[in-house]
Amino acid sequence: MAPNGAGKSTLIGQIAGSLRPDEGRVYLSNTDITTMSIAERARLGLGRSFQVSSLAEPLSVMRNVMMGVQALQSHSFRFWKPVARDRHLLDPAYAALERMQLSHRAWTPVFELSTVSVAKWKSPARWLSSLAPCCWMNPWQAWGRKDRQS
Repeated sequence: MAPNGAGKSTLIGQIAGSLRPDEGRVYLSNTDITTMSIAERARLGLGRSFQVSSLAEPLSVMRNVMMGVQALQSHSFRFWKPVARDRHLLDPAYAALERMQLSHRAWTPVFELSTVSVAKWKSPARWLSSLAPCCWMNPWQAWGRKDRQS
């Protein structure tokens, strides 16, 4: 994409909200998000994925995706409620797996999946974007068509 030191990580940090720009504004679908916190940006559907992603291999595919759903929800910890029957977690997680054509493997432990199956959904950006569609660190989708040509 660009050589080291070109500003890629700085740009991603500014879009994600971990870095404030010295000048200019950051927009997501015509909404100025420059001063929004990371949490506020996440509620709009914007999230950041890193090159290294981790899975809870002893858990099922569904439980891994449910953790992503839980992280996206504003009340992410439910200490006294069993998650196995929590429709607020199960329904969006199952919908995401359906969109990725992995619902048939929902209750398969991650360690039993083939490398190809894991690669299909390991990137948090892939399955989280199924939960909250938006630009997910693709600035070309956040910016207008005319900006793409400049």
